[in-house]
Amino acid sequence: MDKMGPMDQCNLCGHEEHQKILKLRGEGKYLERCKRCSLVFLNVEARKEAADFCQHRDVSTDTRPSFRESHSAFFEHFFQRSRLRPGRVLDIGCGTGLFLSLAREKGWDVQGVEISHQAVEIARSQYGLPVLEGGIEGLSFPDESFDLVTLWNVLDFLEDPKGALLKLQRILKKGGVLFIRVINIRFHLWVYRLWRLMYPGGEGEVPPTVFHIYNFSEGTLRRMLKQSGFEKLHVGNSPLTPDDPYQGSSRFSKREVQRLKGLVGGVSSLLFYGTFGRFCLGSSLLARGLKE
Repeated sequence: MDKMGPMDQCNLCGHEEHQKILKLRGEGKYLERCKRCSLVFLNVEARKEAADFCQHRDVSTDTRPSFRESHSAFFEHFFQRSRLRPGRVLDIGCGTGLFLSLAREKGWDVQGVEISHQAVEIARSQYGLPVLEGGIEGLSFPDESFDLVTLWNVLDFLEDPKGALLKLQRILKKGGVLFIRVINIRFHLWVYRLWRLMYPGGEGEVPPTVFHIYNFSEGTLRRMLKQSGFEKLHVGNSPLTPDDPYQGSSRFSKREVQRLKGLVGGVSSLLFYGTFGRFCLGSSLLARGLKE
């Protein structure tokens, strides 16, 4: 197998043997799976494109009414279900600050970190939020600084997710909680294969930004959290964001999108509870970990 350079080792188990499972758009770009632990990730040649997407993406999408309404509903649901008492919260990859704005309204002392300069400027100037510009590797908060740390669709875009989790475990207070949302690789590989069956003559390769730098199943995400020192873990299907916040489903009407989401949510819930929490087929995973 081709060597992948300095990032050759699996971020979860350290193994160096990987199996190519999907050719991506662009020369020398693949989706690979670790032969020991089954963590799925982009090869080195594809990682830069995915990382650049985060830093230089057009954040005007985040200011669209459809995006803000949909994600506001998701975050409201999160606060209702989690029943956390307000304290100090750190949101990694906070974007333009929607989650932090809602948290502040609910009495939280908020802090954000964001790699996109454009998003940082909007969060600071339009919403008056304290947001640091940069990546997680530059964080220098004292130990036990936060009651809650959140990463909403961020962990899977980090070059060293395990290292990030170890750092976040350190800056959480005892009894503090970590929440993570990532795409579910089981679902997205299944959808890709189904799409290829339905449209065999269509374009067969996908951009590296569709599958993220790291792509977790419920098993690999749980193991990474456990190895990073988190306890009382819960990993399950994430609630879906209402409607079509990215307006990317041009083939379907708004009503059809809702019906599809309802179908996916219903089937994934049946599988999850039918297997006693051992099988997640939702489009995204939501994980919780405690620092004891």
